[in-house]
Amino acid sequence: MEQILIKNFKAIVNKEERPINVKKMTVLMGEQGSGKSTVAKLVYFFKTIREEILTPFIGNFLVTEDNLKQVIEGQIYSYFITLFGSSRRLTNFEITYSYANDEFIRISQIETGELKIEFEHWLSKLNKAIGLNRELKRLDNAFGDLERRERDRFVNGIVKIVNNLFGSTQLNLYLPASRNAVISLGNHLLEIYSKLDNNLSASNDKEAHRYMSENDIILLKFIQYNRFLRNKFLQSGNFQTFIEDEKELNPELDCTDSEKILTRIEAVLKGHYLNDSEGEKLTLNDNQFVFLQNASSGQQESIRTFQDIFLHVLYSDPVFRVIEEPESHLFAAAQKELIESLAILANKNPESQLLITTHSTFILRVLDNLLKAFQINDSDAERIIDRAAWLNFDEFAAYNLVNGEIEDALNQEFKGVDARLFDDVTQQISNEFDELLNIQYP
Repeated sequence: MEQILIKNFKAIVNKEERPINVKKMTVLMGEQGSGKSTVAKLVYFFKTIREEILTPFIGNFLVTEDNLKQVIEGQIYSYFITLFGSSRRLTNFEITYSYANDEFIRISQIETGELKIEFEHWLSKLNKAIGLNRELKRLDNAFGDLERRERDRFVNGIVKIVNNLFGSTQLNLYLPASRNAVISLGNHLLEIYSKLDNNLSASNDKEAHRYMSENDIILLKFIQYNRFLRNKFLQSGNFQTFIEDEKELNPELDCTDSEKILTRIEAVLKGHYLNDSEGEKLTLNDNQFVFLQNASSGQQESIRTFQDIFLHVLYSDPVFRVIEEPESHLFAAAQKELIESLAILANKNPESQLLITTHSTFILRVLDNLLKAFQINDSDAERIIDRAAWLNFDEFAAYNLVNGEIEDALNQEFKGVDARLFDDVTQQISNEFDELLNIQYP
């Protein structure tokens, strides 16, 4: 089982040293400033270190037995300060991430104020990658199909070694809050962040890996992915044609679940998505449409999440996703459609994992129903909730972050979300209403 143990990092104090289990679906609940995004970014950091470690091995750098430790440590250090800023601003902390294959990385700040990164047990497992990296360098100036194919073979070999080290082949993405801004501002944001990224990449300053905001690199990657999604649907033009085109290429492709996602997408969008020479649109009927950048904030907020779900359900890809505040700008019925779509994505591939941060007790109620349907496991339950969206309690984790502490938000006896998370605020509001009635009718 994957888990992260956080001690005294930013808003997370965790005096009881309670680990957070990272399962097929993990939910973080809490008030503003409780540390949900910090935990989500930490999990994302440890899941995507795999990509950072790959960079020197398949790039223009020669990795040797002598510099291996320094190279890996440098990659991890640079990536950490990119996401979290300089450690000199932080109190002493310790964070340990344990992977599914029992490997781990530990990052701590020691008394001197320097970061300590523990990963030495990996080094012997990367020795073979050193040899492949050396061969890549030999082929760097080679041209011709044979050499290119040989180069691809070495790259694939290195990727396999690193993937085995992490026990994962997941495709990783962080979907930040305020996703609608990426739609409405579009290419303007991409241009700004691309310039920032290029300027920092050209700098030799070790601290230059830090962006102006600790969220910049996450937003930049999402903006780039936003452009990928927009272009992905440009040729087909819409979801249904996309399915038909894919089935033509692969007649054995099972599109049942992706068609379920499409039904949910159109229920939330209140129209049909269209991408043509004029741009992205939502068509309301044969004669009416609205350009996506002029659509409602809820439609803009959800479209990229739905496109991502649709694609990876269609292809059955193993994914890791962080989804911040999926409820943003959405009416309750639309929230339900989105959460059930995310559950279908999580279930589609046994390697897939989703981490959701939320303020919404309504989201928890929807998830609780999906857990209950799995527990009942009856055809009558299937008539109420699609079986593809049912959630196995053993593959589900939920935590409430309160005053720097991490509380388990599950009821182990009833195999669901702890009802107190639903009832506390509701009871407070109900009590206030009763008191007001007592004043009105003494």
